[in-house]
Amino acid sequence: VSHEFKTPLATIQGYVTLLEDDKLTKEERSNYLNIIFDATKKLTNLTSNILKISKLENQEVEISKKEYNVSEQLREVIILLQASWEKKNIEFNLDLPDCMVISDEELLQQVWMNVISNAIKFSNLDGRIDVSLVSRSNYISVVIKDYGSGMDEETLSHVFEKFYQGDKSHSRDGNGLGLSLVKRIVTICHGEIKLDSKLNEGTTVTINLPIYFD
Repeated sequence: VSHEFKTPLATIQGYVTLLEDDKLTKEERSNYLNIIFDATKKLTNLTSNILKISKLENQEVEISKKEYNVSEQLREVIILLQASWEKKNIEFNLDLPDCMVISDEELLQQVWMNVISNAIKFSNLDGRIDVSLVSRSNYISVVIKDYGSGMDEETLSHVFEKFYQGDKSHSRDGNGLGLSLVKRIVTICHGEIKLDSKLNEGTTVTINLPIYFD
């Protein structure tokens, strides 16, 4: 935790110091401010995720069950993330027949946000992401597949551990909490999650959830 906080804080401190230079050009000043803004955003996301996962692990979570269309929710999440996937010119291939479930809508939105964000983050430019849903007798299967960088076997074996990041260089945004949070929420909702991945070939995330949450 301390390491994840230390990096953006050091970035902010360093660039605030640079901003004290009166000889900076307008472009340099704007660039430094953007870097500071990105670092504060990372701190905000980190703090938010720590609070969420702490609450899910250490407190009784009150499930707010309601009936809603999970296919519509998946489409809404993709739209919310449009700015991210448009930057990489990613194409979405959707197979999402209407499907009503009774579960915690807010918690599951967090699941889709985290998994689809990861798929976007690790996709290549001009890549593709497949999102499909199959409704079975008493549960649904949501499959989210990207064709990006993928993971080796070591990374895959640790992927649900808090603060674990396969990208040791930290060249991509993230703090290693996203999939830990997803795993905990899926478990709370009486579901299961499975990851299949091959290095440089992509990752497939399969999430099975009951249609009616008991």
